Amino acid sequence: MPEPVSRQLDFLTGALLLLCLPLLLWQGSPVNQIEIPLPAFLSMHSVLEMISVVISGLIFFIAFGTRDTERSIRVVILGCFFLATAILDTLHTLSYGGMPDLISPNTPDKMIGFWLVARISAGLGLLAYAIWPHTRPVTALWRFSLLAGALAVVALVAWVIVFHASSLPAMYVAWQGLTTLKVAFEWGIVGLYLVAAALIYRRRHDIAHFDARSLMLGLLIMAAGELFFTLYVQVSSTANLLGHVYKVIAYGFLCRAIFAEAIREPFSQIKQLNQAVERERDFATGLVDTAPVIILLLDTRGMIQHVNPYFERLTGYALAEIQGKEWFATFIPARDQERIRALFQQSTHETPVRGNVNPIVIRSGEEREIEWNDQPLRDAKGAITGLLAIGLDVTGQRKMEVELRQAYGENQAVTQAVHDILYMLDESGRLIWWNQQLETITGLGPDILKGMPGVEFFVEADRAVVAHALGQALVSGYGETEARLITRNGPVGYHYNGVLVHDAQGKIIGMAGVGRDISERLESLEALQRSERELKALNESLEARVDARTAELSAAREEAERANAAKSEFLSRMSHELRTPLNAILGFGKLLETDPAHPLTAMQADHVHEILHGGKHLLALVNEVLDLARIESGRLDVSMETVAVEPLIEACMAQIRPLAVQRGISMTLETHTPCTVQADFTRLQQVLLNLLSNAVKYNREGGTVRLHCVASGVQHVRISVQDSGFGIAAESLPRLFKPFERLESAYQGIEGTGIGLALAKKLVEAMHGEIGLHSVPGEGSTFWFELPLGASAPNAPEDTPAAASTSAAPAVAGDRRRLLYVEDNPANLRLVEKILAKRQDIDFIAAASGEAGLNLAIQAHPDLILLNIDLPGIDGNQMLRQFKANPATRDIRVVAVAANAMPRDIARGMAAGFFDYLAKPLDVRKFIDLLDRAMKDNTETLR
Repeated sequence: MPEPVSRQLDFLTGALLLLCLPLLLWQGSPVNQIEIPLPAFLSMHSVLEMISVVISGLIFFIAFGTRDTERSIRVVILGCFFLATAILDTLHTLSYGGMPDLISPNTPDKMIGFWLVARISAGLGLLAYAIWPHTRPVTALWRFSLLAGALAVVALVAWVIVFHASSLPAMYVAWQGLTTLKVAFEWGIVGLYLVAAALIYRRRHDIAHFDARSLMLGLLIMAAGELFFTLYVQVSSTANLLGHVYKVIAYGFLCRAIFAEAIREPFSQIKQLNQAVERERDFATGLVDTAPVIILLLDTRGMIQHVNPYFERLTGYALAEIQGKEWFATFIPARDQERIRALFQQSTHETPVRGNVNPIVIRSGEEREIEWNDQPLRDAKGAITGLLAIGLDVTGQRKMEVELRQAYGENQAVTQAVHDILYMLDESGRLIWWNQQLETITGLGPDILKGMPGVEFFVEADRAVVAHALGQALVSGYGETEARLITRNGPVGYHYNGVLVHDAQGKIIGMAGVGRDISERLESLEALQRSERELKALNESLEARVDARTAELSAAREEAERANAAKSEFLSRMSHELRTPLNAILGFGKLLETDPAHPLTAMQADHVHEILHGGKHLLALVNEVLDLARIESGRLDVSMETVAVEPLIEACMAQIRPLAVQRGISMTLETHTPCTVQADFTRLQQVLLNLLSNAVKYNREGGTVRLHCVASGVQHVRISVQDSGFGIAAESLPRLFKPFERLESAYQGIEGTGIGLALAKKLVEAMHGEIGLHSVPGEGSTFWFELPLGASAPNAPEDTPAAASTSAAPAVAGDRRRLLYVEDNPANLRLVEKILAKRQDIDFIAAASGEAGLNLAIQAHPDLILLNIDLPGIDGNQMLRQFKANPATRDIRVVAVAANAMPRDIARGMAAGFFDYLAKPLDVRKFIDLLDRAMKDNTETLR
């Protein structure tokens, strides 16, 4: 369908469907329905129905007359259904109240019965069209069988409705309107139309030449119109009339579609066929006019009927000059006329002559040698009406053959002695001369070889290559190729060279060339290719084996990684679970040691000291195992910042110095330039303490420890710890930085876990650094590590000892403070409760979860909150932000407590307090001092 027409149909359908909506809403109420006087209604109803009947009849006659289109059978089926629809609509019209009785009394149920069956018939016809196979042709038997079946069904329906209407269910009740059954039937018909429309839409590409859009639009309008027949109360109301109007419009779309299928499309096909015939005729005419051969048409007497332009140019005669003249007397030399007449009679009465060569005389008197191929022409009854002769000018070829024969006679001995093939092709690519070697190789005689096309000497697969080489020679004057020649012993590879040959006037008269046997070279090449294909297969086999082995190794590596991850997870969980009871042990042990009300005996104090010493050692081991597990599982966070190394080293030396003093070991620090590095402050401190502790523990009595901080290159700083100990043997060096590896033979009796150096190495590498050592047995060892150079001098960290204020005095009597402790571990809770048991100035309250702690803080408004940021499911930063964001708690002092390492942003945000106390022995006095400071200065808040 032309696109403008399609857009117009879409617009019309859309307008009708949009108009249908307000009409349905308006007519949906019986009050708005206008009852038309019965005579007027019957007149309009009859006119509308007769239009529908005429359209249905047109659809039938158009469809039933379809015979030749490939989709005609389903069009005939549709036509038979619409014939039934036309008859049923006629019976429906005659059955209306007010019309003369149709055999039996006319009633609304009788009229509605014919209506419903007619609508079902139309819907089934369209549905059958949508689903019927579209390639089955129609036959006369099918056409008339379908027609008879449709008429039989109509007769049966008419007999039931006319003579047995009383046995049918009621469809209409006077003054009440339509029954539920009638409305249900109408909705079912609407569904039938919509299904048919959907199926036609799905198959729109299968029926591309059919006006599928008209069918779909018609079905949609029919479905919309059918809704009016679910509304009317009186049979002569406007709702009923509007439904008939929509039905007539829809039938118009259907008729247009059938016309396109059965009439317009066949005519379009005929037009296309005529256009194709005209194109073929034009092509044939053009071919005759441009072909570089003679085309001659003679009647049965040998009179000239037609010649092509090439003949006119060759002979110098125009068609008008020679048309109607005898061919033999006009163009054939007298010596050949009798022979040529005999050949003409043979071609027109027996078999056509092919390949005959005879001369013709042109206007200049010159004779031209022409090779002829004849074809008799016949009329519709098979009688010969003339002769078509195609002639090829071979004058130059004949001349070249003569010259070649002469040359061959002079050089016969040379050409026969050559083992290569020597050949000559004419300008059309046919063989005209060859040496004896070609006959010997191919086994073909002269009669077969002469005039044989050059490409036919080669196997089918190589002929395109040969043809390309011939074309190349015509363009450049030289052609070269390799192809397989068909010999008496099978295909043999040959290499060919050819050059064009010209006559004295420079006209191309053929091609001369040489063919050389290259089968041995090709066999060697094939052997080489076969060798490369074994080699390739072997490589592929090796690659497959390598891939398989790689897959095995990958699977093994993944299994090992899973096992390592499981180990790290286990160590992490176990270390975390161990720290909680260890904190209780250390805390309550410290309480026993520092309780002034119940002083310990000397033996008890010694026992408690051993408990605390063992607990500290075990806690250090757990801390190291936990850090190692975090690193191996990829969960260790480092916060890189610019750190001043010299103050940090001095602080670490101060922490280790008591142990060094006990063994008489001196410690010195040498810095040559201001040392700042990019590192995590806490992790750098951890590495320094580990190396300093090892330098003291594994040193001689009265030895030395020297620390150096120097620049290493332009971008790094090297920090080294040198001791005067026993040194380490070279064979033991690879074991030093591996977890749980200890050189017990050299350090018997010294406490250690074998984790410290492994952890230090991983921490340094996590900070983008490098660690190593240099050791001389008997003289000592130097452990060093390098870190990236810091950008600028850092600010003093707020949580270092230098930034902490001095201990504040306890709160004065009567100045009570309220402390909220948010903690989920009962042992930790009891420990803090015991510490504060004798403080009369502190009211202690506790909460076991973050949410409960926040609610309790809002209600009780404590002076200080101790928050365990390791509560299950709680992020420490998030919990602190909640306390600071709530207006009721934002001014309350919050001190973070962590079982694991304190996150840097929380530790830096502490103005006073403690952190990571579960990772270290609890100093009760320090705890009391920090608590007093925090409760006294409760106006500070975290950043």
